[in-house]
Amino acid sequence: MAATIGTPLVSEVIGSVRLLVVPVTFDSSYPTNGESVDFTTTGTLSTVLAVSVAPYTGGGIGAYYVPTNHTTGKLVAVYGDNDGGANGEFVEVTSTDNLSAETVLCTVIGR
Repeated sequence: MAATIGTPLVSEVIGSVRLLVVPVTFDSSYPTNGESVDFTTTGTLSTVLAVSVAPYTGGGIGAYYVPTNHTTGKLVAVYGDNDGGANGEFVEVTSTDNLSAETVLCTVIGR
């Protein structure tokens, strides 16, 4: 399976760009290096210029930080790792973790 893009909550044209606010639900088997999400499948965008992600719903809401990898376009689920270890402040969730209860809200700017 893959992440699921929900129905846009906001879809507005502002000048020469379109702003979408859409929920995205992770799947039951998180892939290493993040979830691929193609916002052009919403039917309102042909090009994505920027994506910002915020928590929305789920059992672990606030437990995960979900940055966008702008090189790959993937949503990467990470959590705080405050053990002082060499792996840094944030660690990506383990491959195949079930994040299907987690939904993030993506603000997408595109054309």
